[in-house]
Amino acid sequence: MNELQAQRKLKRMAIAFAAISVVILLCGLYASFLLTDIFQSTQKEQAQNQIQEYQNGLIRKVHSDQQPLYTLAGFLKYDEELASEGFIQSLYQACNQTSFMRMAYFNQSRTGVRVASNNTIETEVFPKSASFRRTAGGR
Repeated sequence: MNELQAQRKLKRMAIAFAAISVVILLCGLYASFLLTDIFQSTQKEQAQNQIQEYQNGLIRKVHSDQQPLYTLAGFLKYDEELASEGFIQSLYQACNQTSFMRMAYFNQSRTGVRVASNNTIETEVFPKSASFRRTAGGR
């Protein structure tokens, strides 16, 4: 009987060992899936944050690129009255509000107004650059 009891005890120990091994294996698999899920959600969140930062930067750049266009849009109404005092003062104020040292506007007849941030205002100026004259439709 002693041998039979020892075999039964050994059998119970083997079954208990196998059951504990299966439980440990299942816990390990569960932890692995849980960590994988956390890792993937963290990566997704990080990617979304980077996309949001990129999008915000792009929006800031677009708005900063549009700033000069908005500034110049106010001057388009003065096209026929290039020498008008209102246009010259608006151009001068825009020059002082930006980081430009000089600003100028030339109409299709290639006469223009040039203002500088050092209180210089010149009217009836002509472009000096030959490349400007070529791109503006000159000879």
